[in-house]
Amino acid sequence: MSKSRSIKQLLRVRHLEEEQCRLRLESALVEEQTLDRAWSFALRRSHALRGEINSAMFAGINESPGCTSCNPADTLLKRRAAEFESASNQRAIVVLRGRLDESRERIEELRGEYLEARVKRMQVETVLAEEAVREAQIAGRRQQTALDDWFGSRTAQAKLKKRAV
Repeated sequence: MSKSRSIKQLLRVRHLEEEQCRLRLESALVEEQTLDRAWSFALRRSHALRGEINSAMFAGINESPGCTSCNPADTLLKRRAAEFESASNQRAIVVLRGRLDESRERIEELRGEYLEARVKRMQVETVLAEEAVREAQIAGRRQQTALDDWFGSRTAQAKLKKRAV
């Protein structure tokens, strides 16, 4: 019985280990999703900035010669700002891509740890189930032995009563 209790305690520990591994994996998956969304946003922003740069480059071409709202200095300033922001955004894309790749590698490691913890828990459950079957067999044998002893003593008493009569 103490062996069974030890196995049950080990099973509780294995459940806790599996739960911790699962929570770490879920946390890493959430982080990966966040990084993926940030990377996708940076890519969309990069495309939008390229459009702003192109529109600033060709802003003066389509305007009429007497246009007062077309200030070449403003156009140049908008273009430079878009170029600066685009360069910054490109650096962010590279950094986010690196972090995203690292996150995916970490997820694979954590997934392996989780599966390993799950296998360990299942092994303990198997041992516990086998122990329960073995204990049930032993209890059945004891019960059968007790029944055989009772029947044997009853038969012996019946024989004694026949001889006494």
